[in-house]
Amino acid sequence: IAPDGLLAIACVASDYESAAGRPWAPGAFAFYGTALGGAPPAYAHAAESPDAALAQRAAAKLDAEPDELVWTAMRPPAGLTGAFAFMVSNGQIAFNHAVLISAVDQPFCLVPYRMRTAFEQGEREIYQVLMPDGFAGGEASVRCAGNAGDAADAAQAMDLGRVTLPAVKGTPFDSRLIELDLAALPPGAYRLWLEAPGQRTPPVALTVLPRWLPRSGFFLHTMSCCVGAPPSDDAGLDALRAAGIEMTTTVGHYSSLGINLPAIDPLVAAGAQARGLPVELALRPDYNDQTLDRMLRHRVRMVDEIVARGLHFYNEGLSYHHSYQPSIDRNVRRMQIFTQHTADFPSWMGGNASWFPSWWGYVEGGVPTDAHTHDRNLALAAACAAAGLVEPTADERAWYDANMLAQDPETRAKADALRRRGVEFWKGREALAFGKHNPIYNRAIREVRPETTCLLFENAGHDHQKSTPALFTDMDAACYESYTDYGEWPMSAGWTADNARGACPGKPVWITVDWGTSAEGQLKSLATTFARGAKGGASPLPAEKGLAHVARMGTGFQFLAQYGAIAAQATPDQRVGVLRAMGMKSMQFWESHALYYHLVRLGRPPAVVTDDTAIASGVPAHIETLCIPRQVEPLDERIVAAIAAFQKAGGKVIEPADTVAPIDGAITFDATLRTLWEIGGFEQKAHQGMWREFAQVRAPLAAALAEAGIAPLVATDPERGLAFTLDAGAVRYAVVLADAKDTKYGDFKATEGLPLTIAGAGWRARDLAKQIDLVGVEAGGATTFSVDLITEPTTIVAFSKAAPGAVQVRAQAATLGGDLVVAADVLDRVGGTAFGPVPVALTIIDPSGAERDTVFRAAGEELRFALAAREPAGTWRVRAQELLTGVATTVDIAVAQAAAPPPATLLPPVHVVDATHLRAFAARQAEKLVIVEPGQEAHLPLAQRLVDAITARGGAARLWQVRYQDYNSIPLRWYPRADDQAQMALVDQGQLIGFRLNLAPFIDRREFVQAHIPEKGGWTDISPSYQVGSDCVVFSGGRLANSLRDVTLWMETANVPG
Repeated sequence: IAPDGLLAIACVASDYESAAGRPWAPGAFAFYGTALGGAPPAYAHAAESPDAALAQRAAAKLDAEPDELVWTAMRPPAGLTGAFAFMVSNGQIAFNHAVLISAVDQPFCLVPYRMRTAFEQGEREIYQVLMPDGFAGGEASVRCAGNAGDAADAAQAMDLGRVTLPAVKGTPFDSRLIELDLAALPPGAYRLWLEAPGQRTPPVALTVLPRWLPRSGFFLHTMSCCVGAPPSDDAGLDALRAAGIEMTTTVGHYSSLGINLPAIDPLVAAGAQARGLPVELALRPDYNDQTLDRMLRHRVRMVDEIVARGLHFYNEGLSYHHSYQPSIDRNVRRMQIFTQHTADFPSWMGGNASWFPSWWGYVEGGVPTDAHTHDRNLALAAACAAAGLVEPTADERAWYDANMLAQDPETRAKADALRRRGVEFWKGREALAFGKHNPIYNRAIREVRPETTCLLFENAGHDHQKSTPALFTDMDAACYESYTDYGEWPMSAGWTADNARGACPGKPVWITVDWGTSAEGQLKSLATTFARGAKGGASPLPAEKGLAHVARMGTGFQFLAQYGAIAAQATPDQRVGVLRAMGMKSMQFWESHALYYHLVRLGRPPAVVTDDTAIASGVPAHIETLCIPRQVEPLDERIVAAIAAFQKAGGKVIEPADTVAPIDGAITFDATLRTLWEIGGFEQKAHQGMWREFAQVRAPLAAALAEAGIAPLVATDPERGLAFTLDAGAVRYAVVLADAKDTKYGDFKATEGLPLTIAGAGWRARDLAKQIDLVGVEAGGATTFSVDLITEPTTIVAFSKAAPGAVQVRAQAATLGGDLVVAADVLDRVGGTAFGPVPVALTIIDPSGAERDTVFRAAGEELRFALAAREPAGTWRVRAQELLTGVATTVDIAVAQAAAPPPATLLPPVHVVDATHLRAFAARQAEKLVIVEPGQEAHLPLAQRLVDAITARGGAARLWQVRYQDYNSIPLRWYPRADDQAQMALVDQGQLIGFRLNLAPFIDRREFVQAHIPEKGGWTDISPSYQVGSDCVVFSGGRLANSLRDVTLWMETANVPG
């Protein structure tokens, strides 16, 4: 059938009634795409009989008369081409079949690699040119036209290049490869064909999408955990894009993607062959390709939980594979193969290594079958010992508890040394467990695809016993999702952002806020992370919530995206610091969180100063007042020295009076700081509990802050709302939230006249959500404004001494095929003073007047917009609007034509698919095996030439003519036997080719017993199943080469390569 066409299915009405026990009726069948994973079924509808010839053919096949048939019509997924396998079922009866979806109706044709038809500018796509027996050969032109034009109309077609094709004689088909540089074509929908003397190929669809650009300085993405995945159909992706979402990811027991590559469907291939068409048309796209193609078309990226992509690896993925080499090797292999599977799609942004990983092992659901958890823990213990890390014993800890405050100098020094050893052991073990192994797995991924984003997601609040720097070592961002079984915990979003920023300076922090609260609560939490320095986030958007929910949340997301320059460029208020210093008795996570909570309510949201920072470089220079939680043991003497230096430089220290480790010269306050876990933990009652704690702490802590001389930059009524400030250039921003006394953070109570007081006179204030100026009252050396939060729980207020008066655009000279580079400056007047990095919207307009893209940036920040070589030259325009008050300007930019090579070229006889991989292969010094398998004896001379060439260049190579007895199956036992190990050693030595013999875990299921017996079973691995112990060269057609079809589509098919 034609692409996007209807599939007509006939059955004999009486046969259906006999089999089903009821008369046939419209909608009797449901239609499932069996290669498309969890795609929803399509329900059939009655159809008119097709043309008489087809009806006659169907009747003959079904041994019936045409008038005995009933017809059902079903529509395959939009945009699908190639083989399509499906199942039709009425709940009792099911049958499987496959059809060819293609516009190709003649043997001279173009077949795109991987059946892809949508690409981003900058990609280079490969097309297979199939030429049948009798093809005359000669010069051919690669041409394309827009979908609105007539492909036969030369005036509307673009000539993309000329290629010389061979004549074909005596073989069913020959083929050549053409590469098309998609950087040359403007975004749009096209039809592509090849025109040879006297004939041309049927046109194939081609969609070119703009090069992906982050829309905002605040990276909006949605992560689903313990809730359904975000929508991935066309309507859902449209809604996500409209809501500002730029990336989706899911975590849990399964990945968003599968482990299969497209493959040629043998049934469809046979049908194509019978019609004289090449079998390459019968490639069957799988779920991964369909999903990533849709996401590409909607300009939404995906990060999948790569570790869980296949074979129920979730529980093992939670347990890191520290030091135990078999587990490391297994995980590296999975990471690399899965990366290879999806590397072709720009929409696959990268992989997530785990979800709240636990190096000690953790299992959710089912009988634990990861036999090596204990082995990995033993290996880690051995690594710690080798590194000189010694864990204090129980007796030593008891002695420390009794003597940590001893007055005797010798005893005190011994206690201090023991505490330091304990802290160093804990941090060192975390570094060996997480910090050492993240780079191993990330390096494996980047070896296959260097630009891949590598992430790890942690559950906020569940990370209190993990080292944050170790956890996110080598990751591209520190990523969190806040989830409990009880809804969001008090001040979780802000604390998580500040704690991660303090622990991982310079690393972006991304936070998906807790979905167990109201929509208003989710937006409040997201606005809090925005205000406290996070660079990205959103909330979960499960498909089952519906698209109306996506749209509703999108109003808040879009608002934050427009003002993403604030998150990206402005500095959160960090004059106050909270010290988080580990000891033997406490990690100071929840103690620091408690103090953080009260400081936020008092208008001094603090930065987190870790013990690592204090020891390495002292108290950061931006801290004016350091607040220390109640200490239950003495501080490390190096931290005490850093605090003393801070005080000597004029810094103030505040601590509660009941600390056991008082700091000389500190300001004290008399209040007990109880932690979240002392008043209810994650349960919702903790919100009211923390409000009660604030009522006790408020007055003494406020007095201590006043004595320290640290006032809010923007003050509000702490019983009605919160104000988080950020400074950038000439503007101070306040992210304002309604947060009424004794309510949960997720509650929203309409709030009128919330006061905002800023020191000094002459201030202007603008509510950016409503785009209105606020009225201020000056008194007592300060100015007070009031803001209403009636329909939304949050807004951003911009304070400045002047209003923007002019926008000035800077643009570099541009030529087609390069980048249009622009930036906008915001001034108080024409030729006046710059405001700094205020938020601006930049819109690119082409010579036809079409708006090509709108992105949100900071003033002064460059935007690089890719110009295709075949774009129209002439006057392009850039509209720049500052987003504080709306001042805008539009400038014309002359874009010149530039000479460019033809975008379509014939590839040479040897096509190097990935030069980086091949160079790395050639550069490795270990011996390379040149393998000739049974039945490939004709390749022996060529194999010897390869060996001679490698050795002549100084490499090591060996010709191996494999015999049948050189293969052997090796069971994948949890604990290999001696004979298994001997066989594996032969594989490593290049004396044996192994075959992974998959096993299954053995579960003792006797009554009241559900136990894994590892010595009786094993595990299942992903394909390919052959094992070769070193780098090798193999020849097509053998077992080894054919097994690689599970890794790459760059294997020969019946007619390709020619």
